[in-house]
Amino acid sequence: MSDFTRVRASQIQFFNTVPFYYQSKDGEYLLYKKKGDILDPERTDQTRFPELFIEKKDKEQALKELTQGLNMEFAKQLAKGGLVQIKSALANIVREALAPGQEAVMTALPETIDILFQNMDRDHTTMSYLAKVASPSEI
Repeated sequence: MSDFTRVRASQIQFFNTVPFYYQSKDGEYLLYKKKGDILDPERTDQTRFPELFIEKKDKEQALKELTQGLNMEFAKQLAKGGLVQIKSALANIVREALAPGQEAVMTALPETIDILFQNMDRDHTTMSYLAKVASPSEI
């Protein structure tokens, strides 16, 4: 049994402190990004990297970073106000929370709801965005 678990490409941008590994042709796991390094955003946007892995011992920290990153992205999109971006950020959170083996991401949902309500207090258009997000015909 491997001590490594694959990182989904959709998650890579959210990990800052967790080291990444890739698997050599010989099946050996080699360091790709050391702890604390941040991958170049342009590089991650263009997905120019091999299949990446984290050590299973780092999974808890990785999930914390993932949930924080997803909620920060959601808050950023709410502040911008773009309906398509808000729906995409919210869909990312739900997709990650429902993915097999990612049940711990569900712990981010109360914070997601807090972000939503805080934004509603500041900007009443959030309710109209939320209503539109619920309706697929609005986008």
